Amino acid sequence: MNKFSMLDLSGCTTNEQVTKAIGDRVKSVTIEALVNEINEVFIFQEDTTKKIYAALATGDNAILYGPGGFGKSELVKYICSLLGIPITLKVGHSNLNSEELLGLPNMSKLMNESSYETAFENSIFSKPGVIILEEFLDCPTEVAATLKDVISEKGFREGQVKKESLVSSVIVVGNKNPKEVSLNDSIKAFYLERFPYKCNVIWKDFSEETYLEFFKKVFKDEFAVEDNYNMFLLGAKLCALSEKPSGRVAKQLMKTLLTLGIEFADTIDGINTTLLTEISRKIEEEKLMSVEDKLLKKIQNKLKIWDKYDDNLKFILNIHLSETLRNLTISNKNLSKFSAIKSTNESAISHYYDGLMSSYKLELNHEFKGLLE
Repeated sequence: MNKFSMLDLSGCTTNEQVTKAIGDRVKSVTIEALVNEINEVFIFQEDTTKKIYAALATGDNAILYGPGGFGKSELVKYICSLLGIPITLKVGHSNLNSEELLGLPNMSKLMNESSYETAFENSIFSKPGVIILEEFLDCPTEVAATLKDVISEKGFREGQVKKESLVSSVIVVGNKNPKEVSLNDSIKAFYLERFPYKCNVIWKDFSEETYLEFFKKVFKDEFAVEDNYNMFLLGAKLCALSEKPSGRVAKQLMKTLLTLGIEFADTIDGINTTLLTEISRKIEEEKLMSVEDKLLKKIQNKLKIWDKYDDNLKFILNIHLSETLRNLTISNKNLSKFSAIKSTNESAISHYYDGLMSSYKLELNHEFKGLLE
């Protein structure tokens, strides 16, 4: 689907007009088309997308909750951006007061007439579109009660006067389960009754395949997948061996690997780098005594104990060695030896050998630069 231009709501003066304009825009796109578009960027967000779609199309409200780092706010913003729906973003906090949402008092009236009047026309509800309230699942009770009335009335009543809200939908985003924070009737009425669409946003699994798919989508425009596939796979393996790192943490790990290299993997908190530590220790134990002959010996030794390594260790060894071989000079006297190794153990050494041949064809004529250091 094509991205829409921003919806012009400047002529809307009532909630009904805003809600209809946004609803018509949303319903002009099928949910299938929207989900397909979202799947190009996000993973495991079909159900969440469907609920956001329903909330926007009907002019109702939604709550997205769950652990941080899985793209709740990003998803809502992305959908609204695709559909050209204006949004207003407000971040909550434990000391939030109602005036921050409803507008400050009309100071002129207060000073001149000693009359208190809320300047609702200057509040976030006076901007036509959709409101995203981040971290609002622990807002004070009085704030929840105030918002409950505004949402129910589609505006703000003060005495006999009602001031129209120009917000069609309110999307609350936070880490806590709304059922767990509904400690009194007012909060319960706000979260559980005014927000019919609720979704726990978290991935279905945290497998190596999930992280790999995530990296392909996140970095496809910045790094060529084919050229960086092994590094993507390494990042996926490290994440899968860790304690379910969030998308945010996994993304930072992958960016670090692609930008700085394997040796910086241990700088990201929450990532299990035990395998890398073990490989580094083995490498230190096998320092080079000479360049080519030692490399031959190293590869031969690896082949002898190849079956002792599990698949993850083999994979990381491959990456270490293939990176090194890019800068390796091979003399003619050793080419036949490498060829012999390749022919005797095709599957185990093919990755190493291909790197050697690639390096040789580039007319290497420089000093060997520290194998696996």
